[in-house]
Formats: sequence, structure tokens, C-alpha cells
Amino acid sequence: MSTNNVMPTNDADLSPADVSPQTNVVTITDNTQLITGITYVPNSLQITPGQPSSLPPTITKMGNSWTITLIAGRKNSNQVAGSFNDVCGAENHEYAPSGGGGTPGQLNFYFAVELQLNSNVQSGSLLVYLGQGSFTFTNNWWIGGTPISNNPSNNASINIGGQPFPLSGSQDSFNIG
Repeated sequence: MSTNNVMPTNDADLSPADVSPQTNVVTITDNTQLITGITYVPNSLQITPGQPSSLPPTITKMGNSWTITLIAGRKNSNQVAGSFNDVCGAENHEYAPSGGGGTPGQLNFYFAVELQLNSNVQSGSLLVYLGQGSFTFTNNWWIGGTPISNNPSNNASINIGGQPFPLSGSQDSFNIG
């Protein structure tokens, strides 16, 4: 298990139950069919100190849906959320379909992925960040970064080649288009 890129804290505050690895799954469904691949950005995982993780996350595709699975502990921290807010560019560039709006106050972890694109709109890749927090007895996922646009009404989109495509989803999924 890897614990690289952890935020500094006092590990004495964690009980054994807080450091058990969990299976964390998020799905991205691309209704635009512009994404040709998704890859984990090495060394991008930021996780609450003392939490286990197994890198890299597995990424699989079925149809137009991408499933990303990370084995990692789930312990919220303000430090991880603050770092996520900094790298994403704050609330105008962050979105959570369930329990979203504004910015996350605490996250268990986050990491970066590259969305590979090949279309007449844009070729190349987009960098986005995926983070997991907690909301009303469930773990909710956030997406953020420069390509993400969000307004105070929590209407979000992803910018691909200068064209915004709507974002929606649930606590553990994102739908593009």
C-alpha cells in the first residue's frame, strides 16, 4: 500500500477502523462520445494522512461509461479539501451532483485524471480532479479543474474545445452531455 503525497497531520488521532482500505468507485458516462481514454496522473493522489491507498486506480470502459476504482481509506480532512479547492480554482470550477454547491469542506482524497479527446472539436487531453467526500450518510464525489464551470445554482458544465457540455450525475457518477 502506498501513502505517498499525503498531507501532514497527527496520525495519533486515527483509530484502527479509520485506516482500513475501502473500494471507492466513480463512473463517468460520456454521452458526447468525445472521450477516447481516461488515465490516472501519477503522483497526483492527495489523501488524509495515515490512510492506506493502492495505486494506480483501475480504469475500465464499457460502452460510453468509464469506471474508476481506487482502493483507499476514507477519513475526511479539511487539508485535503483545501488542497482540492486550490488546484481546481475554487467553487466556480468544482461540482458535486449530490451534496454539491460551493466547495467541499472535507474530502477523503482526490486525484487527477487526464481525459483523452479525439474529435473535430478538440484533440489532446483535459486535466480534471476527482475527489471523494461525505454527504448525508454516503460518500459523494466531486469533479473539478479548469475545464469545469459551475454557477451558484449548481448548474455545471465541462468545456471541451470551447464548447460547454452539461454535467449531471449522482453521488458516485458524472454524466457528460
